[in-house]
Amino acid sequence: MTIAHWIFWICAGLLLHHHLFYPLSLMVLARFIRRSPPPVQGDDTLPQVSVLLAVYNEEKVLKVKLQTTFETDYPADRLEVLIGSDASTDRSDELLQEAANKYPNLRWWRMPQRSGKAAVINRLAEQANGSLLVLTDANVMFTPATLRQLIQPFGDPQVGLVGGHIISREGPTSRIGRQESLYQRYENALKFYEGEVWGMMMGAFGGCYALRRELYEPVPPAVIVDDFFITVSVLLKGKKAVSEPKAVCYEDVHHSTAEEFRRKSRIATGNYQMLGRFGYLLRPRYGALAYVFFSHKVLRWIAPHLMAALYFSSFALASGNVFFQWIVILFTLALLSPALSWAAGRVGLSVPALRYISHYMVMNAAMLNGFFQYLNKKPHHVWKPTQRSG
Repeated sequence: MTIAHWIFWICAGLLLHHHLFYPLSLMVLARFIRRSPPPVQGDDTLPQVSVLLAVYNEEKVLKVKLQTTFETDYPADRLEVLIGSDASTDRSDELLQEAANKYPNLRWWRMPQRSGKAAVINRLAEQANGSLLVLTDANVMFTPATLRQLIQPFGDPQVGLVGGHIISREGPTSRIGRQESLYQRYENALKFYEGEVWGMMMGAFGGCYALRRELYEPVPPAVIVDDFFITVSVLLKGKKAVSEPKAVCYEDVHHSTAEEFRRKSRIATGNYQMLGRFGYLLRPRYGALAYVFFSHKVLRWIAPHLMAALYFSSFALASGNVFFQWIVILFTLALLSPALSWAAGRVGLSVPALRYISHYMVMNAAMLNGFFQYLNKKPHHVWKPTQRSG
């Protein structure tokens, strides 16, 4: 076999492992390996919980967020809500003060200047009184049972972090809601099975997760994906990170493809930060953690690079070979799918398969864009929320 053959089949194998073999193997293993359910915690044993929320210009969703937080069925005397305004310039501070006057167990602070989400959360964690910290986002809405269900797995003393089950809802102006919802369902399932099989959910959804306060590791200021940093920090302390499907919360997807591209590019930059910081976890001595980290995260982060290598190697092999010629044709059509999807939309055609392929390709392009931003050391830790719908 030539070098081009080796490149093609190695890249194809890694992509198939990430997208197909790894998820299927988790589903099979989960049928034989199950977490023992922890004892149900009644009202008399529920721990003190501190909900931490960093906000920047969230006036459109803040009132509803606070309402869903304080209308949970978690005992009010064991719940406190700490909010940090990262020098908001809209009515967020005014709304926070109104809420503080209404809810005695809400405390909030204003950062004197933009500091970034990590700095805000670090400050809130220092002020928290609860034995459990719940980290959430302003656009993620709780159900009445979310907090109670989220803390149930902590009945197992080996569990250090629990992720919520976020459901994406298509907003009235969203053109990518269905695609994002499908991706979210896939991620929810993957994280659940990782927790069941290995006790190693590979990164909580930042919109809703909880951890033991003594396990909280202050997030370095320049870190972008604080949820992944905190999850790995918990795993490195020898505790489990699991997902709780009953801890349901909702996130509306209102933004456009361009807005989602910007958001995912920023997250991708943070992902490559994490690869640089935690790349040593790929050493064989980390065993299952190395395998899960590589299969779920690393392969996703380098998928655009693998796809590029696969595409160009298939070009080199296409001469006189029908199989590789078809690979080139199909891959080229996939690369053109965003333009084809846009053109179909302009003439009123709706082709679901084309939209999903287009979304996948655009999100991989965002990953690649984030990689170049990471190489350029472009600062991203001072975040800008995606467009909200009131």
